[in-house]
Amino acid sequence: MIAASILAVGAGAALQIHFLLAQSRQLADDQRSLLLQVSHFDALAGDLAAAQAGYVAPGQPNAPWIDRTTTLASQLATTVSSIRSAAQSADAQAQLQVIYEAMSQSATADANARASLAQEHDLMAADIVFGEGRDAIIAAREAAAALATQESAFFEGERSRVQQRIVLIAGGAAVIAAIGLLVMIPLPRRQQPEPALAAPGMASGTIALSLTPPQRQPAKATPVNLKAPATAPPIDLTAAADLCTALSRLDSAAALPGMLARASALLDASGVIVWMAAGNELFAATSHGYDPRIITRLGAIHRDADNATAAAWRTGEVRTVAGDAMVNGAIVAPMFAPDTCIGVLAAEVRHGREQDPAVQAVTTMIAAQLATVLGAWPAAPPARAAEA
Repeated sequence: MIAASILAVGAGAALQIHFLLAQSRQLADDQRSLLLQVSHFDALAGDLAAAQAGYVAPGQPNAPWIDRTTTLASQLATTVSSIRSAAQSADAQAQLQVIYEAMSQSATADANARASLAQEHDLMAADIVFGEGRDAIIAAREAAAALATQESAFFEGERSRVQQRIVLIAGGAAVIAAIGLLVMIPLPRRQQPEPALAAPGMASGTIALSLTPPQRQPAKATPVNLKAPATAPPIDLTAAADLCTALSRLDSAAALPGMLARASALLDASGVIVWMAAGNELFAATSHGYDPRIITRLGAIHRDADNATAAAWRTGEVRTVAGDAMVNGAIVAPMFAPDTCIGVLAAEVRHGREQDPAVQAVTTMIAAQLATVLGAWPAAPPARAAEA
């Protein structure tokens, strides 16, 4: 019954994890599709602005540019409808409303510019195209960029919640299986002592005394085949080198979350946080693997705090926190500028990797490479500390 229960729990957990992994992949596909649509909208908007500028270009006929503008406006309307269908964040409708209003203003400006051209008022048409028309297109592109940021945060949060559910289900199933296996292990039986006297003789009616006790056979323990726990595979140094190379070429803060995701996968970490120094306190600057709302509520860590994060910043040395079967471990590596420690990289690692010197070394290398990128970042504002 216990074995059947363990198998049932394992099968149920595997089925749930299968569906959750499919949900995570679907979220990633939806995010990628939406961002591609937003990128396509931005490209079309830029082409629309260039086509409208062709209205007033000296020595060029207006008809081809007018036809081009009409086609682009139709494509923009179709793309916005697709974005609206795919957007899922709570604030998406507000940004879409801004885009619709901006495109309406652009259409009005385009109509006025064409009317001016028909009356041969080229200067007035140019003023409309490069004034209210260009402003409307810029407003639409900015709203689309803001929408992409909101949607990325939404999808990352949803995927993080799915991953947390996977961890909880897998961990619960593992605990139940471990308890069941412990219950199933047979205990050695205690051998009962044998009597010194023989039983009464049924044939002779005499009682025979046993002068020597019978020889006892040594108790045989039932063999138990316990498999050693699987060890985590060694860290991929080639992937570590590729990540450090990519970090050295980082030129935009927008690409940093992707780099942290690669670092998390490389270190087998459930999440990583970059803590940046401001005065005598550390603030969570960016992260991967955690709900963004949780990160925003993290408070400041004082330099003298009694924890591994503050200790790594204070001493400039790597610090670790030991994990166990239920709780992940952690590695905290300092990040140095030429003359000071500017923060730390904290990774919540699994499978006891906090004790692996190779994993500690790779975490230190990633922190050092991040320091060259983040050294120029401004310190955390005092308002953040007050909110925390």
